[in-house]
Amino acid sequence: MTKLSAQMVGRLGELAVEQELLKRGWLVGNFNANISNAAAYDLFAVKGNKNICLRVKTTSGSMVQYNAKKSGSAFIDFLLGNDSDYAAIVLMNEEAPQEFYLVPTHIVDETLKKANEEWLKHPKRDGSARKKTNHRALDFNGKQTVSAPHKGMRNRWQQYLNNWAFA
Repeated sequence: MTKLSAQMVGRLGELAVEQELLKRGWLVGNFNANISNAAAYDLFAVKGNKNICLRVKTTSGSMVQYNAKKSGSAFIDFLLGNDSDYAAIVLMNEEAPQEFYLVPTHIVDETLKKANEEWLKHPKRDGSARKKTNHRALDFNGKQTVSAPHKGMRNRWQQYLNNWAFA
């Protein structure tokens, strides 16, 4: 089996989210089909009078990684209070989607910020201080602890697993 590039894994995640939305009666468009690597959103969807924009993040492991912007948010054009802005996190297994987490973007943003703040408060194993970087991560495996607040997302976000209703 050929090892897939990160871009291929990402595209498979987008296609999987598109397919799931279509199965549920949504009309779906892909920003990346018209705009080469659209910066803020990947997909938009319409069903009746409901419109949503999705930021799809896909991983073939358990760790979802982001880079914080100068604003401190991991998301471009993020507006607090926009209830039509969702993050679709796709965990892939053997080139097929295993789990979908559909989370309001403000929850992902808040979780990333808080986890990073807590992470920085705790020294490394050798006792030295952690270095501030733009790297942010959520790990869906492991157990959340005080020194690893980014872990255990699978348990913490059960209510967002297959949350296709966008309620």
